[in-house]
Amino acid sequence: MENMSNVVLVVLGIVVLWLLWRFFSAQLSVKSVQVSDLQKYIDKKAVFVDVRERSETPKYKFPNIKQIPMSEFKKRLNEIPKQGDVLVFCHSGMRSANVVRFLNKNGYDNVLNIKGGSMVLSRTFPKFVK
Repeated sequence: MENMSNVVLVVLGIVVLWLLWRFFSAQLSVKSVQVSDLQKYIDKKAVFVDVRERSETPKYKFPNIKQIPMSEFKKRLNEIPKQGDVLVFCHSGMRSANVVRFLNKNGYDNVLNIKGGSMVLSRTFPKFVK
């Protein structure tokens, strides 16, 4: 019985490590920008893309913002400009990192993931929260 408990703990530990690796490697393998550097992109009139689902809050009123939920992204790919800076965000940065990776594979080299997502955006830019 004790051996079975040890096996379960080892398997559980492996699963947790794998999930952590997936989370952090997804964000590390794409070009990203810190929230503290966003003002220069706002000034350059970059396009912001919110890939959170419509039910997620808060909503933002950045200039040039598009809400394209991840569930609709492939259908609405033509709405993403291939010129100029495009900054993608979600709640934490995980989904947006996946979207940036997808866009990179589809010929977009002008996209950046916003590290920390809306969790950090709402604290750093409260004036843009609806």
